[in-house]
This record gives sequence, structure tokens and C-alpha cells, in this order.
Amino acid sequence: MTVLAPARMTWRPRVAGVLDRCVREAVARGNKAATLRKLAKSLELSHTSLERMADPRSGRGVMVDLVMSLPRDLAVDVLVALLAQLDDDSQVSTRDTLDAIAIDLGVAIQRLKQDLADGREDEHADHAAAMRRIVSLALRGASACMRRAGGAP
Repeated sequence: MTVLAPARMTWRPRVAGVLDRCVREAVARGNKAATLRKLAKSLELSHTSLERMADPRSGRGVMVDLVMSLPRDLAVDVLVALLAQLDDDSQVSTRDTLDAIAIDLGVAIQRLKQDLADGREDEHADHAAAMRRIVSLALRGASACMRRAGGAP
């Protein structure tokens, strides 16, 4: 019998819950292709297997390759919700988050303009770092807003 690391076992029910919630929300928005039965068929899995992966009580894991095989909009919802799970800080102020995003966006735009003026359009690593920071701020803020609205990310 293989014993999994405690961290992996802690995450399994959370990941399953995220998958389940995202599927249910996609169906509620009218995406008829997002039902577990239709997803299982498109992924060439049994319905019960996918259902167990989306059940937090099952102990089954959801692999990244499965998430990446979902329809794009559903995969994005699941991935964003999973990333939001990494940040437990629900006390983040919406105003402070938007202020920080605006400031960082302004700085990133100014740096891009300077790079373009200097003929250094290829500072991709610097631009990527700035965008990752903005995304991280937005994700943290969205996670806090979702928790305050009553839905766990």
C-alpha cells in the first residue's frame, strides 16, 4: 500500500470540491456540455470515475492533465479557483486590491514604454514578472471577494 504525503491528502478534498463547484456553476450558466456525464464521455472516462473525482469525500485525486482536457472556459474556472485556494487571506480589502493593481499596472506600462523607447522590446522576463504580480494581486482580491460573497473559491 502506498502512503501519500499528508499535504497531498489535505488538498484532495479541496480540489475535488473546486471541480464539483465549477462544473455545477458552468451547468447553471447554461453550459449543457459541462455536465459530468458529457464531460466524462468527452474525456473517455466513466461517469462514475469522474463523479468520484468531483466528490470531496471520495479521497480520489484530480490530475492536472484532466483539468487541462476540459473545455477551455471550464478549465480556466477550475484553475483560477484552485489558485485562489493557495491564499487563505479573506481580509483583503477590495479597494486596497484595486489600488495596488492600478499602481502596479501603471508601473508596468511605464516600464514597457521606457523599454520600447530604448529599443528594448525583448525584456520579456521583466514584463512577465510584472504581469504575474498583477495577476497574483487580482487573484487574491477575487478570492477574498468570493469568500465574502458566500462562495468559497
